[in-house]
Amino acid sequence: MMQPLSISMNLPSRDLEKSAMERAITAFALSIATQKEATQGLQAGPTLDITFMLAFNGDKPPFDGMRMGGYTANDNTLYFQAAVPETFNNSERAKDYVAAILEDVVTNAIDYFQTTDIRFDAINWKRALPPLISGADKIVLPN
Repeated sequence: MMQPLSISMNLPSRDLEKSAMERAITAFALSIATQKEATQGLQAGPTLDITFMLAFNGDKPPFDGMRMGGYTANDNTLYFQAAVPETFNNSERAKDYVAAILEDVVTNAIDYFQTTDIRFDAINWKRALPPLISGADKIVLPN
């Protein structure tokens, strides 16, 4: 069964491995993978796919903020890309940043699907986020 929420990241440098941002994104991916009950009711609707695009030494995504698009009924996935400012790479607030992006993704998806005939369970998506966020906060990754 596919996850209704998919998270990945684009690291422009191996220097970002084990950075606060890389670890925060990994913690959220683990939280989503292990908290099946939080996302259980979302299996029937469209999938959300977010790629965090990190910046490093001037190598950064060609946009700021977030991009959304690429939805097709066949794929049933709405894609997002989030440009992560370099200042967050080693920030103590990396997990808060990832959580805020995920909240924006869900809000943008709700807005997008309201303009279509596609059923998107806004209530359950909003309900799924808090346990995923608190689950990520509890994950401690080895150094």
